[in-house]
Amino acid sequence: MQYRILGKTGLKVAEIGMGTWQLSGKPWGWEIPDEQESRKTLERYFDLGGNFIDTAWVYGRHEDNEKEGRLAGEEFIGKFLKEKSLRNKVIIATKIPGKNQKWPAWKNVPISEVFPPEYIIKMTESSLQHFQID
Repeated sequence: MQYRILGKTGLKVAEIGMGTWQLSGKPWGWEIPDEQESRKTLERYFDLGGNFIDTAWVYGRHEDNEKEGRLAGEEFIGKFLKEKSLRNKVIIATKIPGKNQKWPAWKNVPISEVFPPEYIIKMTESSLQHFQID
C-alpha cells in the first residue's frame, strides 16, 4: 500500500480508500449484504495496509434495517473497528445528508438552509456516536 500525507495534518493516508456503501444494512436496490463477508472485506483491506474508510451517515439506512436488527454503515464500521482495536489506526471520512434530505440539493435553496451550522454539529455528533468515538 502506498500512502500520502494529508495536507498539513501530518496524517499518513492510504492512496486506496475503502468505500463502504455496500457493506451493511440494506443498500437501496441491492441485496442485503452478508455481515461475515463484509467483515472479511474490511479485514482484507486492513491486512493490505489500508487505513482510510469512506462512509456516510445515510449508508445502509433503510427502513427495514432497524426492524430487522441490522446495523447501518457507521454503526457497523464503529463496531468492527472497536472489536479489532483499529480505531486509532484508521482515518474515517463521512458525509451527512442535507437537512431537507434532498439530493442533489435543490436549485435556489440557500446553503444555510440545507446545512445550517447547528444541523452540521448535530449530525457530526451522531456520526461520532455511531463510530463509538467520544
